[in-house]
Amino acid sequence: MERIADPKQRLKDTLAKASGCKGRRLAELQQRFPRNRHRLLDLLDRHGPVGEVPSWQMFVADLSAALGGL
Repeated sequence: MERIADPKQRLKDTLAKASGCKGRRLAELQQRFPRNRHRLLDLLDRHGPVGEVPSWQMFVADLSAALGGL
């Protein structure tokens, strides 16, 4: 994941392919991508394997620092 140039686009493309949708249904799926991505993040086990990803670790550290400053 760390070496993927555009991971959001890769996720979007993978979800589209996995859905099997074509035409209008695919367009609707693409339009809902931000909402679906948000849902995936909600379901993500934050204490699971993602905790080993360096960019996730930096995100958590930055978020903690920002919230600590409030």
